[in-house]
Amino acid sequence: MLREYTWRVTLREFQSVQEAWIANEVLNDAGIESRLEVPANAMDLTSPRVQVPADQQERAAAVLAKPIPQEIREAAAGRVEDFEPPKCPRCRAEDPLLEAADHTNRWSCEACGWVWEDDLPAS
Repeated sequence: MLREYTWRVTLREFQSVQEAWIANEVLNDAGIESRLEVPANAMDLTSPRVQVPADQQERAAAVLAKPIPQEIREAAAGRVEDFEPPKCPRCRAEDPLLEAADHTNRWSCEACGWVWEDDLPAS
């Protein structure tokens, strides 16, 4: 059963979502109820971060100071390889910006400015 705390603190900010996801998994495996916070969209310039209950901050920092288990690293590598962004349908540029994901994905191309939508995969 998850407990609710009056406040959480940011344990650490990360360079990538993958690094933050790994830290979150390690903390959850250690029994620390952590929360992963990632930027809301491509325009959100905040860094991915992991938050923990204030009374678990020291313990969480000690857990993350240890080497990351190989199975968690492998799981994270598998998550990244699952997704391949589309190419711009107009200029074929790679790595468009995902602007929104609601009933459809809305993409924009930084190279030519084209904006398009595609259906979300069925769950």
